[in-house]
Amino acid sequence: MIRAACITIFASIMLFLVSCQNDQPAKEPLTNEKVKQVLHTIPDHFKKKMRLPTHLPFKPTNMEAHYSSLHKHSYQQDYVQNTDHVVYFTITVGTSTFNNLEKIKLSSEIDAFYEKKGILYWNDKKNGVHFLLSTVDHSKQKQYKLTKEQLVKIAASAVSLE
Repeated sequence: MIRAACITIFASIMLFLVSCQNDQPAKEPLTNEKVKQVLHTIPDHFKKKMRLPTHLPFKPTNMEAHYSSLHKHSYQQDYVQNTDHVVYFTITVGTSTFNNLEKIKLSSEIDAFYEKKGILYWNDKKNGVHFLLSTVDHSKQKQYKLTKEQLVKIAASAVSLE
């Protein structure tokens, strides 16, 4: 009986320790001071719908942000590596339909759609926003392109701003 109690206590302690390890705080979205200044201008009702990546397969040398509310609320964040390679992460109010594109499971609730030229799209129907993640190579060699797996990893790393 004492042995059973000790085993139960030991198992409970181990379960507690394992659960504590999994409760790591969410990473902060990749931003800089210029981006934070733009984020402060965005209305709260749109900002609540936004998610930004916490992971990139490279260290950006610069980041830019652009916000517009002319037709629909739209936000674009650019991650630049040495001016030649840019990753664009765009969030727009509304949802889109994707035909004839490869479907990829981004999370249990969200399907993404991959276009072979290096673009990943997905809808967050709960918040009524559409995401687009793409990469552009401005270098003369035109060799740099993120893989589908890298785009999916960036998209999956996106967290809420709040």
